[in-house]
Amino acid sequence: FSFALLLTVVFYIQLILANFLRHTDSGLAILSFPFAGGNLFPVVTQDIVKAINQARAELSLPPVEVWQVWLNTAHRLWAFVSYVLFLIFFFLLNKEPGLSSIKQLSLLLFFALTAQIILGAFVVFSLKEPFITSLHLVSGAFILALAFFTMLKCSVNEVSKA
Repeated sequence: FSFALLLTVVFYIQLILANFLRHTDSGLAILSFPFAGGNLFPVVTQDIVKAINQARAELSLPPVEVWQVWLNTAHRLWAFVSYVLFLIFFFLLNKEPGLSSIKQLSLLLFFALTAQIILGAFVVFSLKEPFITSLHLVSGAFILALAFFTMLKCSVNEVSKA
């Protein structure tokens, strides 16, 4: 139950970051995926932001500021942390006998998270094409709901064992 609760909170934080990303027009502050300018972790300097803005200008996108690049980086890094934590949960859960309904939920969550990462990449590749971006947003909400439901199932299972 505790790990499922942690995952639900982690996914909720990711949705908060995504919300800030969306409402500050920071979704394409980094125009490449999975790397940012060839680096896993972007080196954010004024020169880098200037280069980003030159590339954005060629695509008729408005300029971004340093904080927007950091916000985009935070969203990507938190997605990575979320996925790794989920994989730990998934493998620990599947080591235990039984719990078939929770295992089924976790398998569905695995596929949803994997699809979410792929959709996130396509959001960048398509320069935020509205349909793909909408799928990415809805998928994030679905993942949070699924994590919450998984947490509830784990809680019920824990109570029934006691």
